[in-house]
Amino acid sequence: MSSVVMIASGKGGTGKSTIACNLGLTWQIQGEKTILIDMSPNARCLDLYLGVENYALFDIRDILTGVCSTDRGILTAPHLSGLQLIPGAQTESVQWLRKETLGKLVEVLKYKYDWIILDCPPGAGEILSTCASVSDGGIVVLTPDWPSLRAAQAAEEVMLENQVMSRGYILNRVIRDLEEKKLELDYRTVDEALRCESLGAVLEDQNIRAAGAMGIPIVAKQDTYIAENFRRIAREIRARLYDEEW
Repeated sequence: MSSVVMIASGKGGTGKSTIACNLGLTWQIQGEKTILIDMSPNARCLDLYLGVENYALFDIRDILTGVCSTDRGILTAPHLSGLQLIPGAQTESVQWLRKETLGKLVEVLKYKYDWIILDCPPGAGEILSTCASVSDGGIVVLTPDWPSLRAAQAAEEVMLENQVMSRGYILNRVIRDLEEKKLELDYRTVDEALRCESLGAVLEDQNIRAAGAMGIPIVAKQDTYIAENFRRIAREIRARLYDEEW
């Protein structure tokens, strides 16, 4: 079974794209063929995080407008178990993006991939709505602070408007010392504010940022607590999506 999962954040700076890369690589390492699609116009970053920025000749806009074939627009990261990526468009205009054409692309990709991850831009605008229209499930990434939570509510509302009923959230960049001192939001507050349940949490760790800067998601090193945490999150997503319990 192939699944399309959109990853959203109401605002920038939540680490959403880092989550997308590490989640995608987690599934790929486990033998589940995965492709990431960078849906952020003029702000793409997944090619950098996967270390394939020098090989990007085409992007999602080129595929959807017929400039190139789907296969020619896909990048492969051989150093990351063959994880694949469609880079984001380097333009601010989104007139080229249509639900119909994105939907057709997704249907083609479903024949080849187990997981299709749409890394959506921050905010709750038109692109998020378009991605939601072709997604089987949605993940909201937020940090434990009020502005991020408020923005996450807006992103979740877009998912609901587009009938994305399978949803969950990941609390990212959690700092335990602040949590214990009640200086950042706790799970109870987030649970009460959102209409979806937690898929897990990711601690603030400088190694995650350092790995991304080197173009190698941190889960590439499998014998770490971070890799095991992402494996747990991946299992949770799989179980909830297939059991329709999000």
